[in-house]
Amino acid sequence: MFRMFDMIFFAGVLFFLGWIFLASTPEQRMDRACAPISWGGQLVEAGGELATEPNSTTVRLIREYTDKGVYGCQYIIWRAFYAHPDQLESETEEQEV
Repeated sequence: MFRMFDMIFFAGVLFFLGWIFLASTPEQRMDRACAPISWGGQLVEAGGELATEPNSTTVRLIREYTDKGVYGCQYIIWRAFYAHPDQLESETEEQEV
């Protein structure tokens, strides 16, 4: 039972990683890598719309936090894989001044 679940989960992870790396530009790769955050946010937002009014404060907060999560994910990926070390050094020098 667990072996079948493990195999299906592993195949899903490999498919997801392949889907990310098949993108042609870094922006597309970052969008695809952070897509599960958007998917989860949309799922929670739909549940919030069912529980409250569609344009309530709760739903707007869910959208806002989902957007912040996606931005944070993309920023972390950019810093880790695409930022040139000189860019990072100049950012820290500007913050110190």
